[in-house]
Amino acid sequence: MSVDRAVRLGFVSLVGLAIVPIWLFDHWPSQDGPGHVYTARVLGSLLRGEATYEAWYEPSIEVVPNVAGSLVLALGTAVVGGPLAERLLVTAVVMVFSFGALSWLRRCSGVQWPVVALCAPPLALNVTVFLGFYSFGLGFAAVPWVWSLAATGKWWRAGVLAAVAWSCHVVPAAFCALGLVLEGAAAVRRSQRWRDALGAALASIPTVLLTALWGGPSGEGEWVWLDLASRAERLFTLGCAAPFTGTGEWAALALAVVLAQRGVVGARRGGASWLLLRVGLLSGLALAAPEGGPGFWYVGDRLALGMWLAWVGVASTAPGDGRNGVLCAVASLALLSQSVLGVRALQDELSAVDALARRVPERSTVVMLSYGTPIASRFDPMVHAIGRVAAERGLVDLSNHEAETDHFQVKYRSWVRPLGARNLIGRAHEIDLDVLAKRAQFIVACGTPEDTAALARRFTLVDRSDGCWVFSSVTASRPGAHGGADSTL
Repeated sequence: MSVDRAVRLGFVSLVGLAIVPIWLFDHWPSQDGPGHVYTARVLGSLLRGEATYEAWYEPSIEVVPNVAGSLVLALGTAVVGGPLAERLLVTAVVMVFSFGALSWLRRCSGVQWPVVALCAPPLALNVTVFLGFYSFGLGFAAVPWVWSLAATGKWWRAGVLAAVAWSCHVVPAAFCALGLVLEGAAAVRRSQRWRDALGAALASIPTVLLTALWGGPSGEGEWVWLDLASRAERLFTLGCAAPFTGTGEWAALALAVVLAQRGVVGARRGGASWLLLRVGLLSGLALAAPEGGPGFWYVGDRLALGMWLAWVGVASTAPGDGRNGVLCAVASLALLSQSVLGVRALQDELSAVDALARRVPERSTVVMLSYGTPIASRFDPMVHAIGRVAAERGLVDLSNHEAETDHFQVKYRSWVRPLGARNLIGRAHEIDLDVLAKRAQFIVACGTPEDTAALARRFTLVDRSDGCWVFSSVTASRPGAHGGADSTL
């Protein structure tokens, strides 16, 4: 079998393996994903004029990064239902990115089937996908396509797609803009034709105008500079592609070593100077950018994905043979297999939460509290685990933080006093139980008996199963006659 044919077969197989955990199991584990399904259901209900959520929320359709993902999921939810729409969206992210990376690597290497294309599927099924950053995922999936179009001088197409990436998330838009600038400069250097510089500049205009109209994030939040050594370790060990810790991190390290070796060989051959400049700029950003502010977390992981995509471009310029193809395939297979096993390990806990959430009566107010992840992972699949059931049963999920931010398309109505759900993530022990008792009729909690002891003393136990509890508050405000709640919240 020729190397090209083997790489083609391996690439398709690895893309298929990356999709397996999305569809094989009853529950797709995601930190923010269930919350997005809930928000999509709320948004669709409001736009259709239904009464289910109108007393609590109001639509807020604005031109901001993140709007595309919300609208796509809301449309999908209206057509096929939230859970199915979510899986289709995640599948699209994995497939569009994987084949976009293949197109980009073909431009870099001049080879139809470069062996490092086998490393694209693990980059597609990365940490941000499991974190539920779906808008970012859609934008990031567009990045290699923009880079590929720019590399072939198709500037207007690249510009339009870069604007689409902006509507998904500002970080992928920055990746696109950087690619347009560097590809334009490289084209001028190669051919001495300033027409390419003009094309790159014009292609960047839509993204620049959208950013100017947006004006940047609003809201409060403290920016935090994380420890440089920790961030460097995660950046250079490919931690952004390891959603499950432990063995998953070792598998990511193995893939990083394979890519590092191929990249060094490619860099030594020459001709990759513009690609190396892209790698250097993105590495610097990934190491130096702050976290936090008004909702910008996991910035290092997001920027690291851009850096590794650029580095794979450098690696593709190295000559490929059967041995290198085997190394890429084995490393990618190991990392994707860890994701499949990790998703499988979470099924019992997710089933328990799903069953208990269905004990909550329809139209009730509910809060989800997670006291820690059930397995070693870089995301907490329990934080918003009731979101899908809440969307299905018309529950008001007060632990969903999206209505409290400025970058989602649903906001609380003025009379609602938010619970401060953004502060619940990783801090469930700190919640004020008196406030919780006044605002939530039911509490679904995941943790140990020691974690939930205070809840058990304060509230009435409804049911429990496998480390999950449902409590009822007899003092919480009840839904009013119009489907809302009284103004004491």
